[in-house]
Amino acid sequence: MLILSTLSGLCLAGSETTWETVELSNEIPLTLVHAPDSPRQHFFTFLPHGLLADAKDRPQFAHLLEHLAIRSTDPEALEAGGVTMNGETGALSLRLDTYAVPERWREALERHALWIEEWRALEALDAAVLEREKGKIALEEQSTVARGYAHKWADAAWAQVVRHGAKDVALHGAVAGATVEELRADLAGAPRGLGGIRLVSAGPVDPETVRAAAEELFGELDTAKALSSRPSATVESIRRAGARQATWDLESAHLVEWYPLPDARPGDRLAGLLLAQLLNARAMAETALAEKGVHLAVAPDLLTPEGRWLKFSANLPAGVEPEAVHAAVRACLEGVRASGAAALKGSLAQAAAEFAQTPDLSALRKQFAARGTANDFMEGNLVLGLVNLEWMSGLDRAELAKSAAALEADRLLEVVAGWLEDGRSSSLVLRPRDSGD
Repeated sequence: MLILSTLSGLCLAGSETTWETVELSNEIPLTLVHAPDSPRQHFFTFLPHGLLADAKDRPQFAHLLEHLAIRSTDPEALEAGGVTMNGETGALSLRLDTYAVPERWREALERHALWIEEWRALEALDAAVLEREKGKIALEEQSTVARGYAHKWADAAWAQVVRHGAKDVALHGAVAGATVEELRADLAGAPRGLGGIRLVSAGPVDPETVRAAAEELFGELDTAKALSSRPSATVESIRRAGARQATWDLESAHLVEWYPLPDARPGDRLAGLLLAQLLNARAMAETALAEKGVHLAVAPDLLTPEGRWLKFSANLPAGVEPEAVHAAVRACLEGVRASGAAALKGSLAQAAAEFAQTPDLSALRKQFAARGTANDFMEGNLVLGLVNLEWMSGLDRAELAKSAAALEADRLLEVVAGWLEDGRSSSLVLRPRDSGD
């Protein structure tokens, strides 16, 4: 779910949790969430180099860079003396994480500074590490494709086909053949993009202490260069509706269908977030597709300099044609429209309440503990969900709350009606190279 319904009723004015976003001296945003009861101190670094920003013929290079950045401090392990490390590459960002026992928080934060330097320079890259990480990415590809969850790879392929005009995508092959020189050139040649670096801290350590350390470690970094590839296709061709087909070197078929999102005002961005949440709920109820092994997901994260789109993404198992998924997509859209303004007003009111106040993470920990579901990473995951909304929308929580209060249900219905009646959808079907289709 995009809006964290888990927080309903627990966004309290008297919360023990504090939440503040400040800027370091070099304008890097730092979000400081103080969660006194958390057993871990969580740090996240967002870098503006997701799968949609991969350059032509470089699908997954953002993913490979994520692996290599983390390995620059620990060539093999993902845990060191109470500090757990992780990375994730999505459509819009490359994210680096640490989860530390409180007494090791400083060491965890220092790793992020080192990772950023390595990500930007890659001067200390070891060829053996590069080859090992290629193998791990290949295993990740195989695992996700086998389970029908190739959405991440479809994002990378979408960028190659729609932004760069490819007819065939070497999604696996580009990584398998990557060299250190290519990676360095990929970073050196990328122009200024959609945004910059962002830091997030969540846990029991005093926020002012974290802030001072972050200023010391990150305050001198040159942040002028954010990454996003220039399209090889024209802006008009990217925005033009239509059906595209391409092949790729994965053993699965996949469909991406997308609709233009309005972006004239802040409320339009929130509209995309809310509609994705509502449509995801309906997609999960499409049991006929699920019984055939189709995983249909909805997200408002097809965001490039050329525009914003709402994305439906689905694997196509044997015997399932794109038309069946398209029909399910239309049914989801019709369902939201049929739900009417009253139901949508309730969703807007809930979103406004969630964004307007600080979630009480202490109360949530007690609630989760009573259910037996609390864990060391609970606070970090909840904060990460909210920060992801800010990253996707380009709005902070206060701006999201204001937008939710001002957005009208009729506006949401207007957007959905336009998608249904104007035929403005575009689609991309990806099939294995040797499928014969």
